Amino acid sequence: MLHCTVYYASNAGTGVMLGNGSNAGDSSTAKEIFISDSLFNAAGGPGGVTTAIHILGSEHVRLDNCHIDTFLYGILIAPGPYGSNALRHTFTAVTIYGCTSAFPSGGYMGAAVLIQPQASETQQLDVGQIEFTSCLFEPGKSFAPTEAGPIPAGVVIDATNGTIDTVRLISCYSARWAGPGLYVIGAGGGPGPYANNIEILGGMYAGNNYTVEGGYSASQPYGIYVGNGAQYIRIVGTSCIGEYRYITIGKETESPHQGVGVYVDGGASNVILGDCDVTENATNGITVNGSTKAVANVFIRDCNASGAWAYNTAINVSGAASNLSNIEVTDCAGYNDLNVELSTTGPGNNHNFNGVTYGYYGPVVFYTNSGGGFTISAIQIQGYGTHLTSGAFTLPPGSTPYATITYSGAGLALPFLMIGQ
Repeated sequence: MLHCTVYYASNAGTGVMLGNGSNAGDSSTAKEIFISDSLFNAAGGPGGVTTAIHILGSEHVRLDNCHIDTFLYGILIAPGPYGSNALRHTFTAVTIYGCTSAFPSGGYMGAAVLIQPQASETQQLDVGQIEFTSCLFEPGKSFAPTEAGPIPAGVVIDATNGTIDTVRLISCYSARWAGPGLYVIGAGGGPGPYANNIEILGGMYAGNNYTVEGGYSASQPYGIYVGNGAQYIRIVGTSCIGEYRYITIGKETESPHQGVGVYVDGGASNVILGDCDVTENATNGITVNGSTKAVANVFIRDCNASGAWAYNTAINVSGAASNLSNIEVTDCAGYNDLNVELSTTGPGNNHNFNGVTYGYYGPVVFYTNSGGGFTISAIQIQGYGTHLTSGAFTLPPGSTPYATITYSGAGLALPFLMIGQ
């Protein structure tokens, strides 16, 4: 399909459907589909649940240099409830604008891209090997929704009903949505299904806090949200700044002010954030939330969270200690470079302690010596004796490394100082 215009002015439904699997008994797939240099426009249509490109059971679908405007869903990859999986699709230089006119029912905000295997009573259908390169996802300039669609976000990866494995967004732009620029979740129970191996390389996920005065209110105003059942997530070199100068043909304006750059929620695990810019967000640069469910193996490296925040606002890690496992923050501006004083109160005699004991997830250095009525007899690092009873000692980040001070006496306070690094 080359150099085509699909102007969808009268029918509510789907512009182009590829594959099958919506009816019992469907088994065949769409293969080797190429759509290039085409326009899909639903402006002036009756609204409702409209979709430009609906991909069901299929393999090797490719969209290049296409423009999609005014649909509730620009690209919907939703195999099922029957048929086959959706595999090996690539999208390059695709621009998707959200709905730009009020629908009769009030005006919905949907998603530019929704990847969501459908629930099935007969089999689990999955999605794998999906790649977006140099794509743009944003609401249209006259967009004024009054109601939320199911998930009002730029790109939604929803593995609640089937595993989604290996999705890559390379140098993409997803900004000014009412929900996150990118939203990733899985079922998060038993053996899955999960949202696995999601890579966000470069690109911009900023200004996501779209509201309309007297109408629609934003929810989850985040650049990127990673939640329950999402694992093996890599976010590298990405801009998740709070706001930016939004420029149109006619004018320059300030974008909405995003709340959090990257939000890692309970039930997520194995998340790497590296070399990301999360400055200028309203609440936190990065949030790791273990208040309701466990979060494990989150590594935050070389990110820029500098600004007017305190260290634990710039990168906020919260929740019960039992729900936070192996969280590390290293070499991040606004967190590791402040030399913050964490505590002047020493640990209990012969008690294991580390930076996490004092709410800090980067490397720490602590200083101690006998005095104030206390006599130190041993200082151990990870159970190994240092043969020292005073000095400065460094602990790596995370909850696993620990130190122990053995002392006696009953003075005012054990001389102690811990500094975050």
